[in-house]
Amino acid sequence: MDRFMLRIFQSEVAMQARFLLMDWGNLNTLSPERLMRSHGGVVDACWQPIQGILICSANLSKMFWGDSLKVANQRLPLRRALRVTKRSPFFDRRMRNHFEHIDERIETWFATTNHRNFVGRNIGLPESFSASV
Repeated sequence: MDRFMLRIFQSEVAMQARFLLMDWGNLNTLSPERLMRSHGGVVDACWQPIQGILICSANLSKMFWGDSLKVANQRLPLRRALRVTKRSPFFDRRMRNHFEHIDERIETWFATTNHRNFVGRNIGLPESFSASV
């Protein structure tokens, strides 16, 4: 990787990391009263920073590994410079892919479900939802 390109990537990684930490801080400062206020059944005040965290995490994952083995190999100098390994939480793309391809996940669910019970976002215990409803 060209040294100048490496510096650009490092700068972008730093910016995404700052944004992620800002959203994390916003999530951790929410009061219980604000968390209980909902709009359309979704607790927006909580999900907005979570979405920001997921977007920043996805961007970091893409910068570190790209979308193919070829790109991952090309990004090795960036990962080495920042000491990022496969043990990084940004390596596992499952959550990123679920979030990024939510439209496909909804369509698959809709085409294959026998019930129309959909819970897209939940703040609480899974036990608060009954399978028999």
